Amino acid sequence: MNDSLIKTIPLQAAEPLWQRVPTRTEYGELTADFMMLIKRLKLFHQQKQQLIFNQLNHILNAYASVILFAEVNVQLGTLWVTHRPRPGLGLEIAALIHTCIPEARLIGQHCK
Repeated sequence: MNDSLIKTIPLQAAEPLWQRVPTRTEYGELTADFMMLIKRLKLFHQQKQQLIFNQLNHILNAYASVILFAEVNVQLGTLWVTHRPRPGLGLEIAALIHTCIPEARLIGQHCK
């Protein structure tokens, strides 16, 4: 089994994201999350996609202690990340992702 934080959507129908994403930590705190758009992700050749996945995996694993859920949707070209509540944490992670993957743009953030 791969210890990657990134979970890909199976080819069959899956439950909606809002039903799978954790909304509270194990201590009952509300989680925070953000979404990024990775322009043209599904159009990239397989090697370019794999490079992006490897970069995401590296970045997200560096934040493994605070990230509760992460998922890439290749068809939509989105990355969803749910993390422990900490002021500025979502922007910090998103900025690092954008620095390494310029095609990735923050399109939504929710801090509770």
